[in-house]
Amino acid sequence: MNTWSLRRRLSLQMLITVICMISLFGLSVYFSLNHAAERYFQTRLQHDAEMLMGALRFDDKRIYLADGVNQPIFRKPFSGHYYQIQIHSPQHKKINLNSQSLEGNTLTFSSIKSTESNILQEKRALQEDGAPQFVWLDFPRDQHLYLFSHNEKRTIQNTKEITINISVAEDFAPIERAFGWAFFILLIIFITIALLWNGILQGLLKRHLRPFEQIKTQLQELTEQQRENLTPSPMQELQPLVQEINHLGIRTRERLERARLASGNLSHALKTPMSIITNRLDLPLSSQGEQEQKECQQQLQIMQGLIERELKRARIAGLMSRGQALDMITLFEQLTMTMNKLHSQRQIHLIAPTQLDFPGDREDMMELFGNLLDNACKWAQSQVMIRLDIIPASDKKTDHNKTRCLRVCIGDDGPGVPSHELVRLQHPGERLDETTPGHGLGLAIVADIIKQYDGQCIFSNIDKGGLQVCVQIPYPSSV
Repeated sequence: MNTWSLRRRLSLQMLITVICMISLFGLSVYFSLNHAAERYFQTRLQHDAEMLMGALRFDDKRIYLADGVNQPIFRKPFSGHYYQIQIHSPQHKKINLNSQSLEGNTLTFSSIKSTESNILQEKRALQEDGAPQFVWLDFPRDQHLYLFSHNEKRTIQNTKEITINISVAEDFAPIERAFGWAFFILLIIFITIALLWNGILQGLLKRHLRPFEQIKTQLQELTEQQRENLTPSPMQELQPLVQEINHLGIRTRERLERARLASGNLSHALKTPMSIITNRLDLPLSSQGEQEQKECQQQLQIMQGLIERELKRARIAGLMSRGQALDMITLFEQLTMTMNKLHSQRQIHLIAPTQLDFPGDREDMMELFGNLLDNACKWAQSQVMIRLDIIPASDKKTDHNKTRCLRVCIGDDGPGVPSHELVRLQHPGERLDETTPGHGLGLAIVADIIKQYDGQCIFSNIDKGGLQVCVQIPYPSSV
């Protein structure tokens, strides 16, 4: 079987989550800043283009720019700020007005980068219709220009129509380098935050998994018999596990105690019958009469009853909250068929819902209700009534989490029991009628089983005559 670590899996998943979140945040910041810078450049380039367009002067001899337009930034070679104006005039043919910063270069589209966006390419395709466009250009000295180009037709002196193509560009490389450094610094900050965040999450994870380590330590102490049960965990998810382990430990100790008690009781109880039988066997065969044989047989029956009682006690499983659900309807139908064969003169009536399950041990339930049903059939005159249902738990001594109880009532139409004698039925092994066969072990086993299931047994007389026994066993809290 492949094993895996919960802490390692959670740590890895948290680390991946932190990296993904910070990466998405960093990319979002980078592209947002880049987009904002492009928008800012577009505004500046449009403003410069409008300024240059407003500074154009036309006369019959020449076309020129007004004084004050050629600022120092447009005169310094490769300053990163450029303009190029191309005028197509019927009179002057083609005229180029370029900034001195171009140093003889031209702003053409031949070097447009392949990374240009589709939107910009579509805008560029509308150049012939006079639509403005923004494109990227590679330029000498590793400059990366952001270019604004616009065509405009203008009528001069009411007769001449000229076409003006104005292009303004600015180097975006310094911004890219600044963004690169900023992104590098942000990356370092994000990595530091990720490491700190991951460290904090690891500490929280270690803290929240501490109850598992405590349970592990307590289980080792439980194995070494240094403790009897686990301490309730403050973690809600672990509480059912701790409860089930403690429940299992209680049942295991009870079974061990019953086995030890049964062996001790059996060894002490057998001493007297064995001594009597030994004394009788020591007598000569000629001197043994019928009385001695009857006494030996009686002692052997007592021994057989004691052995049977202790073995039944040792076999009691007790309530298991995770046990397989037992179909009580099917169980009572089988008991009814058995009792009909043993007591053919009695009519047994079963009143129960169509489906009723209980998480008890089958052998325990057969022993418990088999004894009660057999007693009822022995004392009944003609009929026995069995009623099964589920009722709310009303006993204050019962665990408040156990809200339901299985109730089984078995009644007969026999002579019943005097009211002052009902209390004696609560004492295991007590017999109210010595004339009937038996050793008084049936109710003792019934009492032991009910005790192991945290239930109770109520004896009462029926108004029309007869005895009724009601057994109430609570359902475990996890069912």
